[in-house]
Amino acid sequence: MVRIERRLQIAAPIQRCFDLSRSIEVHLSGTQMRDRFTFAAPIPILGYLAERLFLRRYMEVLLRNRNSVLKTIAESDRWQEFLPRM
Repeated sequence: MVRIERRLQIAAPIQRCFDLSRSIEVHLSGTQMRDRFTFAAPIPILGYLAERLFLRRYMEVLLRNRNSVLKTIAESDRWQEFLPRM
């Protein structure tokens, strides 16, 4: 098993609000990628309401869709399009 962990940087001014770390584990049976995403809306009271009403659900859907696209590309021949040509 090979394990890679990476913390992704998000540009200011929202970097205090979002934290995304990724771990990738390579096994003989396949590869598993896990994202850990934490966030906090920047405005205290309104931000809390926004988080509870729609922001959490929106971010979950966004990451699930993104990961679905990554999985589709990784399991096809298209992954080669994203590597530099040598």
